[in-house]
Amino acid sequence: LRNFRQFDLGSQELHDVALRANWLIGPRVDLSLAVRYEIRDFRASYGVTDSRVAEISLDTSIQISPRLTGYGFASFDWRDRRMASINGATNLGRDSTDFRAGSARFPLSNRWTWDSDSRGITLGAGLTAQPHEGLELRADYRFQRSHEVVDTDFDRTGGALTLLSVAADAPSRFPTLRQVDHVVDASVAYHWTDAITTRVFYRFQYSTINDFQQQGLQPVVNHNLYLGHVDDDFAVHVIGATVRLRY
Repeated sequence: LRNFRQFDLGSQELHDVALRANWLIGPRVDLSLAVRYEIRDFRASYGVTDSRVAEISLDTSIQISPRLTGYGFASFDWRDRRMASINGATNLGRDSTDFRAGSARFPLSNRWTWDSDSRGITLGAGLTAQPHEGLELRADYRFQRSHEVVDTDFDRTGGALTLLSVAADAPSRFPTLRQVDHVVDASVAYHWTDAITTRVFYRFQYSTINDFQQQGLQPVVNHNLYLGHVDDDFAVHVIGATVRLRY
């Protein structure tokens, strides 16, 4: 499909609006707000056509004592991404040498569109303590939840579907993809000098995944290997250490 090709990847129109604000609420509490909205037009009828992004985040910190600080954060993001294409003809039109949209090789009745709408929310809180000079303790918890909905549109009398597909059964909206993450981080750092810092950390993550695309799959179909694994709920423990040098 010749109209799918875009020779200049930088040929796009972008509108980006951002708002940032900070407040000091008393001598021990501060609050910050960030809002952003983006519209990106790729100036293309096929392939990725356009996308939109909206983000909002709120952060706060509380000076509980000279050596103890608490903090919290929350964010929400929304992303919409759209694309379009045309399936090639499966009849005599496939012999055509005209690769433009609307030709016998790529009839407009074979056109289809895809729209992904994803949303995510993050909530978290933590503490940072300095029991004595040079020692820093940190612990926080983060909750993340995201889901994606995919809508499609096509001419059910055309050739957007494969020969083995039944037009009446083809969905215009797919089941929602969902993922939930719980993340706990803890670390102990010691600043030996202004240039040398060592850190020992522990991280635990527990995630649940609900992906309809990977349910009921058979790894081998007609002797062809499609998937060697299927994503599932998981738990991960990570223990490590780092050394930071500044010069």
